[in-house]
Amino acid sequence: MKNTLENITLPSLGFDSFGYSPVAQKNSQSITGRAIIQRGQMLDGRPITLEGARNRSWITRETANQLSELRIKFEPLTLIFNGQTYKVKFDLAQADHLVINHVMGEQLYLEKIKLIEVLN
Repeated sequence: MKNTLENITLPSLGFDSFGYSPVAQKNSQSITGRAIIQRGQMLDGRPITLEGARNRSWITRETANQLSELRIKFEPLTLIFNGQTYKVKFDLAQADHLVINHVMGEQLYLEKIKLIEVLN
């Protein structure tokens, strides 16, 4: 099964799909001291972090350039990962939203991509 981001083939990356809860909760206290618990379904903004490693996530310089260029697109990108399709954008609020490391020569490895799932 091929994993892609906007038709760019991704190397072997990990995806922790269990680290996110689609329900958010906020606890506060009323002026009488009673607990106020607000819960709601998250509609947008699921973080998706794809992580690689030096021994398995090698990419070419061309692929690194293609991934880097995707960061400036305003419209949602299509991520296909393990047969699931997601509409995503780069999480540009994170300094490490795209981490590509140089091993030696032309060998690069994709260490991390931080994305946010969006509805439209």
